[in-house]
Amino acid sequence: MDFAAFDPSSDAYKMNIIGFLFRTGHNVEHAFEMLKREFTAITIAEVQDAFLALKLEGIPFPINNSDDARACLLGIDAPTKDKILRMLPGKDLKNMRLVCRGFNDFINAMDLVVNKVLIHLNPTSVQLVISKIGMTDMINVSEAQNGSVVEINGETTPSEVLFVEQGVKELEKVVERRNKKVEQMFIQFESEVGEEENVHDAHRNEFFGRLGETLSRLNPRLMCNALHIKIRTPLDLLPIIGNISPENFTDLVVSSNSDGFFEMRDVLELQQWRQLRYLRFDVISSLSLADITHIPDAVVSIPSPNAEQIMPFVEACLESPNELSYTIMSMTGIAHVAQQLKPLGMQRTIGGTILGRIPLRSGGYIKYEISRFVWNWETVSLQFENM
Repeated sequence: MDFAAFDPSSDAYKMNIIGFLFRTGHNVEHAFEMLKREFTAITIAEVQDAFLALKLEGIPFPINNSDDARACLLGIDAPTKDKILRMLPGKDLKNMRLVCRGFNDFINAMDLVVNKVLIHLNPTSVQLVISKIGMTDMINVSEAQNGSVVEINGETTPSEVLFVEQGVKELEKVVERRNKKVEQMFIQFESEVGEEENVHDAHRNEFFGRLGETLSRLNPRLMCNALHIKIRTPLDLLPIIGNISPENFTDLVVSSNSDGFFEMRDVLELQQWRQLRYLRFDVISSLSLADITHIPDAVVSIPSPNAEQIMPFVEACLESPNELSYTIMSMTGIAHVAQQLKPLGMQRTIGGTILGRIPLRSGGYIKYEISRFVWNWETVSLQFENM
């Protein structure tokens, strides 16, 4: 249904509004209270008859036994909500906002969370892909002679603001509309060579700076479960992760084309770091073994662990209530790690790989596998598993 195509005074428009309220869990009384704001002549009997007809058609709807007109949202289970949003795609919801202002708050509440935001910085444009249940929005902000051009789902609008700044503004609009909740956020950029790289590097400096400033202004902060980010230095990462709400933030994936060494001290002090459940850090950094023992699942590249680090790390893992799975990649050989682990349990060598296991005090064991530059480390709860 296209609400924008209906005459607001027509019976067809009114019946589609009644259908919307039925399918989103309102009872007759709640629907009548909302409808009479737009249709002063409507009667409760008319709403009741329409609801009965819709029910006889077998249209799915959530049960709402609450006296609170908004509480029906809390009673919508995921499969039913998915059905509702498939019957009422984003285009229809947007059209409803244009012609039926009284329902704006309720429509906004129907679609609180963005599943994924992809931000891709190109040499002359910023692309945003916004994914929600049942729909995807494409936003492209490209460089123009006197500012930029914003294209949203095929519709273009000129802007006097340069493309990097305008791209960040478009992201801010998205998270403001969605009550600042995003399940996954991906931040990427293209790499250039030669002179183009210097120009694009200035754009990246501006992009990360403006993005950090924007996130810092949001009140409340952006809620994000997982951040996947490509960076050049820790200065790119710090203002982004530091301005995401610690609430529900569990996953961090960091990549870089840089061969430089990443100093992580400022990041490690953040609350967001301390509550991570998954980490993938594919660039060599100042992370030590002690910095990851609170994270159950991690893949990290670090300098070769020294002897002073290894035993405290092992002790922390033996005491951890979590099931652990680590892949530790080193800059240099790590054969000395195997020598320190050997007295703690069983160990053998097959080809160039060292295999071992260390008993856990609570039952089960930690198994490890060490090759020249890689150390795999995993908690095993089944004691009868073969090494």
